Amino acid sequence: MSSRYPWAGQPLQDVEFPAGSLVGAILRGDRVIIPRGRDSLRIGDRVIVFVLPEVVHQVEAIFA
Repeated sequence: MSSRYPWAGQPLQDVEFPAGSLVGAILRGDRVIIPRGRDSLRIGDRVIVFVLPEVVHQVEAIFA
């Protein structure tokens, strides 16, 4: 876990993504993971997140 990225290593179900957002895929190396609540993000993962326009900035702040 990283102090800059407190979500790293945490199950997605424990990360407080705003309502109106959904993690659709995790790209880890050559693998594509369709995430479930127990999956976690790692530093270096690429993530596809579907968001409503009104929460884009909130989701961006999670990964900034």
